Amino acid sequence: MTRPLKPGVSGHASFVTDEQGVRVARLSLTRWWDDTLEIQNGRPCGDRFRPLVVIGVNPSDACGEEDDNTSAKCTTYAKREGANGLVMINPHPGISLTPASLASMLLPTGTDEANWAAVIVALGEDAVHVSAGWGKRPKKLASWPTRVAKVRSIAKQ
Repeated sequence: MTRPLKPGVSGHASFVTDEQGVRVARLSLTRWWDDTLEIQNGRPCGDRFRPLVVIGVNPSDACGEEDDNTSAKCTTYAKREGANGLVMINPHPGISLTPASLASMLLPTGTDEANWAAVIVALGEDAVHVSAGWGKRPKKLASWPTRVAKVRSIAKQ
């Protein structure tokens, strides 16, 4: 369930859509509450942007204008840690309320490549902290160990 962003919080999200224009994958979700940040292409940029970067399993239906429980909690954590923003990324970009459904998802061609590009950008931010919160391995998702290894490899660069 989503709800509007809290007052003073701005947001941006990058999606992949299917042929009907339905959002099927989220590449990144960004929040910020420092209105002095430089904004480019709808999101903060520059060396003053110091987000908390959170890596989850897969994205929910939160978007640029709406939070879900996870993104709202992560915004609270980011503020507590002294960050002026939040960037959420995922090893699997498929939008789902349950990680178990990831194994059967068919995403548009190029979605994985676009997701890895978003992961590289997010892990290249001058983050206050990077936190991986993916918990247990998603059931039946054979690519999960490879995806986690790729995130770790990108983070080490």
